[in-house]
Amino acid sequence: MADTTILVTSDHWCHPSGFIVHWRINSPPLCICCVVELLSSENVLLIKKKFIVSEFLGALSARPKEIITSLCTELRLGERLCECLLGFLQVSDNTFVPIVTEAVVQLTCLMQSDQFVCFVLDHITHEHLRLCNYKKSLVAFNIVGRLLEKIAPLARQLVLHWGSFLDYMVSGLKYPDETVQSSLFFILIKLYKEEDQESVIPVNISDQIAQDVMSVIARSNSDCLLINALALLKQMLNSESVCKLYMKSSSSLVSALQKILISNKDILQVAAVQCVITLTARDTTQQFSQLLLEADIAEYLFEALATSNELLISSIFCCMLLLSEVEVFFKKNHVIYGFEPILTALDYTFKMRNPQIISHGMRLLAAILEKHPVNVRLLTSAALVTKCLSVITEAVKHHNHSIMESGALALTYLMRREVLPSPVPYDALIDPLQLLMSKSVELEKLFCKRGVQGSSVVGKDISGKSKMAEVQSKLTRAESRIEGLVRSLEAAFILAVQCKSDPAANMESFLAPGTSVARSRLDNFVHCLLQALDECCVPLVLTHYQQISNNQVYMYTSLFTSLVSVGQLCPQELVIRFYNKLTSTGVIRIALHIKAKTESTSVKQVINKFLLELCQFGSSDQDKDFKRELQLGLTFLQGSLVDILSVLNQHADGTGVEADHVHAAQQHVLLYLIYLSYEHGDRYALVPHRPIRKRNNNKVCNCCQWVCPNVQVLPRGFLAIPRYSSGVFSIQRSPICRENMC
Repeated sequence: MADTTILVTSDHWCHPSGFIVHWRINSPPLCICCVVELLSSENVLLIKKKFIVSEFLGALSARPKEIITSLCTELRLGERLCECLLGFLQVSDNTFVPIVTEAVVQLTCLMQSDQFVCFVLDHITHEHLRLCNYKKSLVAFNIVGRLLEKIAPLARQLVLHWGSFLDYMVSGLKYPDETVQSSLFFILIKLYKEEDQESVIPVNISDQIAQDVMSVIARSNSDCLLINALALLKQMLNSESVCKLYMKSSSSLVSALQKILISNKDILQVAAVQCVITLTARDTTQQFSQLLLEADIAEYLFEALATSNELLISSIFCCMLLLSEVEVFFKKNHVIYGFEPILTALDYTFKMRNPQIISHGMRLLAAILEKHPVNVRLLTSAALVTKCLSVITEAVKHHNHSIMESGALALTYLMRREVLPSPVPYDALIDPLQLLMSKSVELEKLFCKRGVQGSSVVGKDISGKSKMAEVQSKLTRAESRIEGLVRSLEAAFILAVQCKSDPAANMESFLAPGTSVARSRLDNFVHCLLQALDECCVPLVLTHYQQISNNQVYMYTSLFTSLVSVGQLCPQELVIRFYNKLTSTGVIRIALHIKAKTESTSVKQVINKFLLELCQFGSSDQDKDFKRELQLGLTFLQGSLVDILSVLNQHADGTGVEADHVHAAQQHVLLYLIYLSYEHGDRYALVPHRPIRKRNNNKVCNCCQWVCPNVQVLPRGFLAIPRYSSGVFSIQRSPICRENMC
C-alpha cells in the first residue's frame, strides 16, 4: 500500500469528511483540503506537487461527481485549487504543464458554474496581460481554446467581457512564432463559429484579423498553421464585411489560394476549395467569382483533381458546379483541357462507389455539356468521346435515382450535332440509350402498383397518410426518370434528323467510291430509336398519361417531337404502319386529351404538328389546300373531348367568312380524326357522346366525303358508333420495327 503521509497534512484530522474521496482500491483516500494546502505550500517540492496533481487528476477522472459535489458546497475552495493549478503554468518542467492544463480544463468544465468559469478567465487574462509575453502565454491560449471548444456559449462572453484579452490575442497574430499563431487561430475559429458573432466582434478587429490571416497563408509553410488559418478564413468568409474586404484586395487572396491548391497536400487543398465554395456561394453579384475565374482559379482546381482523396474530389465538383453558373467559366476555355480530368475523377469515384460524390460529378458533367460554347470543340478526340460515354453509361445503369437522372441529362446534352465529332459514333450512343430504355420495366411496375397501394391506405390513420406520401414521392421520382428517358430519345431523334442531311456525320461518306454497305450506321441507329420509341416510350407514357401530372411539359413535348421525327427518318411504308398502329391504340384520343389538360403552348403546338403528320400519312391527298385546312382546324380544335365532339352539332354563327371557314375546318379535321380512329380499329373510338342531329346528317356526310375522297361508301354505321367508353385502354406492344425495314 502507498504511503498515506504523502497526500495529507498535519491538519488533515480537522478537515470535513465530505472532502475525502475514496477513488482507488488499495490506495489511500484523497483529501481535497489537503491537496489545496500542499499545492499552495512553498515548502513542498515541485516533484511532490507534480505527483499530487497527477493523483488529483486521476481521482477527478474516476470520481468526478463526488469531487464536484464537494467543491460546489465550498466554491472558494475550488477557486483556490484552480488558482494553485494555474500558478504552475510557468514552470520549466514540460511534463508537468500538460497535466496541469488537463486538470484545469476538466475541473472548469465539470463545475458547470458561470462564476467559476469567470474566475478562471479573470485569473488567466489578468496574469497574462501583466506578463505581455506571447511565448509564456502559449499554455494559457491552449486552455482558453479547449474551454471554448467544450463550452460554446463562452465565445460570446469572451468577446463581450474580456475585450482587452481579445486585443492582446489579435496583436499576437504578428508574433514570429508559428505555434503561438496556430493557437491563436484556433481560439479565433471558436469565436467566429458562434452565431451572430459578426455583430459582436468590432469591424476594425475583424478586418485586422482578415489581413493577418491572409499574410500568414501567403508566407507560411507549416501544415498545422495553414490548416488553422484556412479554417479561420472559411469561418470569417461568412461575414459580409470580411468578404467585401477580400474583394477589394482580391489579388492577395487569389494568390494565396493558388499557392495552397498546388501544394499537393490534400487536407490543405480541401480547405482552400471549401473557402472558394463559401466565397462563391455568398457572391450574389458574381463579381468576385468572375475575379477568381479571371485569375485562372479553374485551372488550379482541374489540376487538383489528380488525387485519390474523395473529399477533395467532392469539394472540387461542388466548387465547379457553382463556378459553372458564371459566364466567364466557359469563356476562359479551361474546360477544354479540364474535361478529361473530370472524366478521370468520375471514373475513379464510380469505383469507390460513393453515390454523393458521383451525383455531384454527374451534375457537373451535365452542366458542362449543356453550357459549353458550341463554337469551341469540347470532345477533341474519339478516345475522349468513348471515355465520356463510358462514364455516362455507368451513371445510367446506377441504382441511385439522382445519378441516373444526371446521366440521362448528360446523354441528352451530348447527343447534339455541334457537340459530337465527325463522323458521329452512332454505335457508341446505342448502349446508354438501350440501358435507359431497359429501366422502363421497373417504372411500368411502379405505375401499376399505384392503384393498389393508394387504395390500401385510403381512410387510414397517420401511418396511412405517411404511406400515401411515400407512394406519391416514388411516383414523382418515376415521372422524373421517364422525363429523362423521353428527352434523351428526343435528342437522339433530332441528332438523327440533322445527321441525315450532313454527309460529314456519316462514316459512309469517308469510304472509297463503290464500297458497298449492307446498312448504314445511321439507319441502324434510327432502327434502334424507333424500336425504343415503339416498345418503351409510347406505351409507358400513353398508357399512364392519366396518372402523370399535368406539369410534365418536357415529357409530352419530347415524346410528340420524337413521333414527328419518325416521318422524317423512316421509309414511308414503315411510317404508315407505325402511325396506323398508334392510331389503333387510341393515340388520337390521348393526344387531344393531353392537349386539353395542358396549359403549355409548346405542347399544344407539337401535338398539332403530330396530328397533322398523322393525317397526311393517312391520306393520299397531299394537296397544299388540304394541309392548310388541317392546320387551321387543328389550331382551333380546343377543349375537352366532349367540347371537341360537340363541334359536329354546331352551326357556323355567320359572323364572317373567316369564322365560317374556321368552323368548317374544325369539323373537317375532327371527322377525319374520327374516321382514322375508327378505320384502324381503336376499340374506344373517338365518337360523339350524343347522336348527330338528323338535320346535320347531310352536312356531315359531305364533310366525310371531303376527308375521305377515295371512300365511296363509308363504313356501315360510322355515324351510329356506340357511345364513347371511358374505360382504360391498353397500348398494344407488338413491335412493328422488328422487321428490318429502316
